[in-house]
Parts: sequence; structure tokens; C-alpha cells
Amino acid sequence: MVEVWDNFVESIYSINLNEVLLNVIIAVALIVVGVILGKVVMVLLRRLSERLRLEKIIKYNFIEFVLVVVKWAIYVIFINMAFIQLDIPSITNGITAVLSVFPTLVAALLLIVVGFGIATYLRDLIIETGIENETILAGIIYYFTIYIFVFFGLKSVLGGQDRNFVDMLILIVTALIGIGLVQGHLKGRRG
Repeated sequence: MVEVWDNFVESIYSINLNEVLLNVIIAVALIVVGVILGKVVMVLLRRLSERLRLEKIIKYNFIEFVLVVVKWAIYVIFINMAFIQLDIPSITNGITAVLSVFPTLVAALLLIVVGFGIATYLRDLIIETGIENETILAGIIYYFTIYIFVFFGLKSVLGGQDRNFVDMLILIVTALIGIGLVQGHLKGRRG
């Protein structure tokens, strides 16, 4: 026990306060730069979306969501750089783990949004044809397309997991959707 205490005291005496102070100043500067850069990038992207008139194609709330995600991604990157500068491995490893998941979540979300757009386009296209039972066919195509894109979104997010786990999870989600559809159909026949 005395040896542990002696090692602790020795490590405190070996700390170079100038080096620690310099690292703290650099870490704070990195965080300030990250906050400023995040806000500037968000303003520039908002102006770009206004010039491109994206709100006519994509809902305004989704555009704001993407802007906030980009801003926070920049914040997290600079906070991670600050912790690396401070040389605190336990915190740095945690933030790095979050950063490694972040891009796949954003990609999966974008994949699902693209799927929703394609599903809506196909549904409207089928309804415009005027064929018999077009609303039923349009609904089937719409939900099937969304299902496929959600399926691939889940696969991309859970790609690092055990393949059997991912397949089982998707099978369970599919079964629950099927049960819900059958239950809705049966209620519709009774009512």
C-alpha cells in the first residue's frame, strides 16, 4: 500500500505544470475553434439550402435536423481533439467510440429518407395511372419500398454486429409488421 502511495506522489511531482497548462490552453482553443466552425458551417449550409430552395423538395424540419447533425458532428470532432490534447484516454476512447457510430447512423437516416422519397414518388405515379385498384397497389408498393430501405438502413447501422443477431432482429421486425398488417386487415373486414 505504501508503494502505491509513493508511486502516486512521485507521479504528481513529475508533472510538468507548464506542459499541462499549455495542453489545457490548446484544448480550450480547439473547443472554441470547433464551436465557431460548427456555427459558420451551419450558417453556410443554411444559406446554400435557401439558394437551392430545398424546402420545396424536402421538409424544412428535416433540413434543420441535418444542419444540427452536421454542426454537432463538428463540435464532437473538436471536443475529441481537445481531449486527445489533454491526454485523458478514458474520455477520448468513449468519444471516439461515439464518433465511429455517428457516420453510419447518418448514412442510415439518409438512406431511409431517400427510400421515403422514392416510395412517395412511386405511390403517386401509380395513383396517376388510373388503373383498377390503384390505391391498393400504390399502398403496397409504398410500404414495401419503405420497408426495403429501412431494412438496408438497419443492416448498415448494425453491420458491425453478429450477422445472426442482425438477421434475427430484422426477422422479428418483419414478423411484427406482418402481424400488424393482418390484424389491421381483419379489423377492416369486421368494421
